[in-house]
Amino acid sequence: MKHIARQWSAAFTLTEALVVVAVLCVVAVAVSYGPIKKSRNLANRVECQGNQKLIGAGFSVFAFSNGGRYPLEAMPRATNSYIVPGGATSSQVNSTNAAAWQVAQAMWSELQSPKVLLCPSDLARRPSIWITDFAGLAGSEKGVPLSMTKASLGYPDNQDKALSYAFGVAADESRPLGVLIVDRNVNNVGLAGATIASNVAFTRTREVLQHRPGPTQAVWVTGTRIHDLQGNLSYADGSQNRVNADGLRASLANAMTKYGGMALGSSSGSITNQNKMLFP
Repeated sequence: MKHIARQWSAAFTLTEALVVVAVLCVVAVAVSYGPIKKSRNLANRVECQGNQKLIGAGFSVFAFSNGGRYPLEAMPRATNSYIVPGGATSSQVNSTNAAAWQVAQAMWSELQSPKVLLCPSDLARRPSIWITDFAGLAGSEKGVPLSMTKASLGYPDNQDKALSYAFGVAADESRPLGVLIVDRNVNNVGLAGATIASNVAFTRTREVLQHRPGPTQAVWVTGTRIHDLQGNLSYADGSQNRVNADGLRASLANAMTKYGGMALGSSSGSITNQNKMLFP
């Protein structure tokens, strides 16, 4: 008698089906993660540039109302009464001691909202996105001073923690090539030190960014992660650039060549602190 062999086809069990679906989901996420991350990073860069554009416009409008001077160049009897050249009262700050957040506070009327002070890629300071006003210090609405709250830039737990950008100490409208605003993740550690985790951004200090190639060259650092090894900067003329370390160095060198006479080792020029930045 001839026996006919039977072929059995077993269907997937529910458990096996769920495993297959889970594996497919993991593969789909892995495949799509790269493009999604790239798209998100690009969007954050664009928003960051937009923030710097608005802050730069704030500087320009402030200068228009204050004899062509930015907040750190404040003069007696200027319309700004928050940062002064000396003799600060309890409600004021001397320009030599002003912190980065206080420069922004001085421009409360021009900036309108502290939200423009935060880069969306600055994850370390992203929790400060809920800060909404400049109340309690330099500012009023319809002549009535507003009380400071936990949502105010000047609240002690906020201040520099709500700021992603450093400002040029010697920036001036008469020197259009000078760097006015720069992403804060910068340090003078050279190209080799840019990706060392312990090298982080300057914090709450005034530092001259070094333009000469070498171990003390100013570079973007990944220890403070914002846009990795690139960053945004704005000039006193209102223009902007997204640059890598070489582009950052070139911008600093151009400013020193034009206004400081130091890029090629010359001792000419009077603006020796042209590239000094005030970091939050």
